[in-house]
Amino acid sequence: MKTKEIISLIIALIIIAFVALMNQAYLSESKEILLIDFLFALLFFAIILIVNVVAKKISAHIHNVDIEHKIWHFQRWGYYERSHFKKPIPVGIILPFILSILTFGAVPWYAVTQFDAKPQKHRAVRKHDVYSFAELTDRDLGLIAATGIWPMLLIVAVAYIINLPALGSLALFFAAFNLIPLGQLDGTKIFFGSHIRWIIYSAIVLALIAYSIILI
Repeated sequence: MKTKEIISLIIALIIIAFVALMNQAYLSESKEILLIDFLFALLFFAIILIVNVVAKKISAHIHNVDIEHKIWHFQRWGYYERSHFKKPIPVGIILPFILSILTFGAVPWYAVTQFDAKPQKHRAVRKHDVYSFAELTDRDLGLIAATGIWPMLLIVAVAYIINLPALGSLALFFAAFNLIPLGQLDGTKIFFGSHIRWIIYSAIVLALIAYSIILI
């Protein structure tokens, strides 16, 4: 893992921990923001991010693909070659903060990273085609991105078994936001990789969210 990727993931961790803290303050009666709450949010999201990233890295390796995570950004706004900003806009930083501040934590946003992918040279060797290593399909990207979702469901199950509902709730909402097909988020890759897979994952996550709300 490159230093730049590690820094991006640390920034992502701080952002989503802040968002979770603002949301907790909004939902709680005291409206207090405590350091211990922020530290717990950091710990829980560190677990979530590590599991999510490692799962996708393993899947990428199996598919002979190298992936690198970075803060979600937006640059192209049209189909024409000139239809883009000179510098990418870090939406993964701006959007979560704006939503949390303007809504006083009522509307969180937990999707802040994207990943770039490039085929390994092994793909060319195995396909016996000198150009095949440059081919990377939507299906490949969708499978890799989807591999980061189902471990979140595993975390949810384990968290409730060991009586850590806060961890389970954060993992569940992290999965939900990362299923949104917007920009270069994982949800977009899953959606275009397989509509059926995206529908199944989304249905499961939404059903679990609905169930957790009913329990509350």
